[in-house]
Amino acid sequence: MAVETISLEKRATAMGAYQAIYAIGMFAGPFIAGILISHLGISSGFYFAGSLGLTAVFFMIVWSHLERKATKHNLKLN
Repeated sequence: MAVETISLEKRATAMGAYQAIYAIGMFAGPFIAGILISHLGISSGFYFAGSLGLTAVFFMIVWSHLERKATKHNLKLN
């Protein structure tokens, strides 16, 4: 689903970029949480995870609003 709106000629490149960004997140999240936990205690890891969740919810709401607005005006986002 990550690349379904990408043209067929560019899907392999788009999937490679998606996987690279995903891999950075898979490394960076636990790495940053580990640093926070070692310096500030275990509760900081939970606050970090919660803040990432809230940030995801914020972006989900904003992007959903933009998509509804674009659909309402018959615009394409991509």
